[in-house]
Amino acid sequence: MDEISDSSISRVLTFKTGDILWALTLDQLQEIIHLPRLTNPPVESQFIAGFLELTGEQIPVIRLAALLSLSQTPDSLYTPILILKGISMALLVDEVGELLDVTPGSFRRMPREHVLNDFVEAEFSHQESAIYLVDPHKVLLQEEKLRLRELQAARSRRLTRLGPTP
Repeated sequence: MDEISDSSISRVLTFKTGDILWALTLDQLQEIIHLPRLTNPPVESQFIAGFLELTGEQIPVIRLAALLSLSQTPDSLYTPILILKGISMALLVDEVGELLDVTPGSFRRMPREHVLNDFVEAEFSHQESAIYLVDPHKVLLQEEKLRLRELQAARSRRLTRLGPTP
């Protein structure tokens, strides 16, 4: 694996899903919230936990464990949701870990054929554990992104037919 020398990638938040440690750079994260009441998607989905209304926008919440076919932890009042910055999407994860400063030379690029859709940018080690750096723009395949936009549009049309909220 090649080292990644980009000095801008250094501050990360770790999280756990399905017994695997993952990380996002802080500039990819808008905020972390506990599981609120989500509205159900218009159709049944394995990996869409629901929609979160945030400042008038319907944000799809992706259940990362289900998407990646990993073991799933039952939801609780304190299940964390990572709201992503610059993407209309949030990730439901099992637990939030640490905020780490990682030296740029510590990141090792993942081989292209190793991860579906290249959504894992790199890997690094911390306290003898492998942690995978996620590219949130590549978590979903193009077809999944298209389907998600269709679901968002269908939900918006249904709400529009109901009229304004009182």
